[in-house]
Amino acid sequence: MQSPRRLYVLDTQPETAEVLQAVLAPQGTEVTSVKSWQQFQYRTPDQTESILVMNAKFRIKPDSVDDQQSTIPRVVIGAEMKESAPSSETETKLTQHSESERQVRELFEYPELFQAIESLWKKAA
Repeated sequence: MQSPRRLYVLDTQPETAEVLQAVLAPQGTEVTSVKSWQQFQYRTPDQTESILVMNAKFRIKPDSVDDQQSTIPRVVIGAEMKESAPSSETETKLTQHSESERQVRELFEYPELFQAIESLWKKAA
């Protein structure tokens, strides 16, 4: 039996977790809203496909994070994006910061957020 996908939401807006729960739970994804890093319990990738959706306000400086937390696949909402000339409209909405991180604007549309989450799950597969 395949482990369920897990999505943790660390955001200042409770409706983010509510919308993700409403859309992804029927597909078998466990959506958990967390209020702080201390509540977040990451499962290693071989146990399950886990992703963190977080507001940029909760971003931890790399030197203050243990190795496990720094490798968590994540979507960062409201991250500062570099001003560059994007080659497509999609790139203006969704920025790939690293292999395990995606970024969406603070004033995002939910399809952008779902696209970012799905891209991380596809990469993990």
